[in-house]
Amino acid sequence: MSDLINIPSNSITFNYTIGKDFFNPATMRPYIGYYYQIGNRVFAGRTFDPNAPELKRLSEFPIMNQVYAKLNNTPLTDEKPQSYYFNKVTSTAKFRYFIAEISNKSLIKEITEETYTRFKTNPAFISVRLDYPFIEEQLNEAEKQIPGIRTFINTIYVPGPTD
Repeated sequence: MSDLINIPSNSITFNYTIGKDFFNPATMRPYIGYYYQIGNRVFAGRTFDPNAPELKRLSEFPIMNQVYAKLNNTPLTDEKPQSYYFNKVTSTAKFRYFIAEISNKSLIKEITEETYTRFKTNPAFISVRLDYPFIEEQLNEAEKQIPGIRTFINTIYVPGPTD
């Protein structure tokens, strides 16, 4: 990592993971905690440390997804979540649910609460539950987890007869 010592601080992004994104190759366990990213490389830690262990993405190692599933009693299947059409005019829902595959975060779907419950612990997917009507802070957090979700929501909105 010595090639990263002279990196400008504005090139480093800091974040937190709950164990669904990365694993530590030294321990072969999913990584939970703060991490920082420099380009495409990810390192463990809350602050920059030239000796921090480099993390690997779970999505790049399908066998690690299986290990994660085994450790967390999460069944892995080839099942894909089905899209759901939210009808703004007739719905009384207080929440809306969205999902994207870790390997293709640009493929976002709106899903039902039942589908959300089934997939929220699947390490191959990122899912979010948002209050409805939407709250700006939640949308900002969701955008960090699933880049493009705000655009997706604006794209799928079809005005109803009362709009």
